[in-house]
This record gives sequence, C-alpha cells and structure tokens, in this order.
Amino acid sequence: MNEQISIIVLGMHRSGTSALTGCLNILGVNLGERLERLMSAHEDNPKGYWENEKVISINEAIFLRWVILGTMNAHYRLIG
Repeated sequence: MNEQISIIVLGMHRSGTSALTGCLNILGVNLGERLERLMSAHEDNPKGYWENEKVISINEAIFLRWVILGTMNAHYRLIG
C-alpha cells in the first residue's frame, strides 16, 4: 500500500508560514503539481510566497467564521 501524507502549513499573517513552506520544498516535500497557484509576489515580498491561494482562502474563511461567532477579536482584519 502506497501511503500518502498531506502537510498543510497554517498560521497568522507574517508568522513565517511562507518561509516554512519554502524550506519544506527545499527539503524535498512535494508541494503538489499546481505550483502556479502559489500566491504571487507583492511589493512587501518581491520574491513571492510559498502559500497556495486555495489554502489561504480556506484559512481566511475559518478566521472570518470565528469573528462572526465572536470567538476571535472583532478587530481582526483579513489580508487581501
């Protein structure tokens, strides 16, 4: 049996998730076939990010849900 393992790196904005994911890639972790879905470079990070836009979307939806339910500080602002 060929066992597959998924690794999902989640964290708050500016917490090192992109750096950690980039290191995992250097160490040989397969980030999937759709590397084109990585978040593109911006002015504050001209080298680009190692974060999948779909995972970012899911993560932000979870945080938004927490805000709506009042379990997270209502002043949290989504990035984007």
